[in-house]
Amino acid sequence: MSKDWGIFDWADPFCLDDQLTEDELLVKDTAANYAKDKLAPRVTDSFRNEYNTPRDIQRNG
Repeated sequence: MSKDWGIFDWADPFCLDDQLTEDELLVKDTAANYAKDKLAPRVTDSFRNEYNTPRDIQRNG
């Protein structure tokens, strides 16, 4: 482990990123970017405008 255990990182409180392989980190980052760029705007828009379609639900998984 390369992290200093005296410093708390709210984004990774259990220091899981240090335990993941390079491929696992790539998958994690890809999923996070997809959620931020594609899913979050649709969810925010649906919530603000109080609508939801079956297609939106299917896209969100």
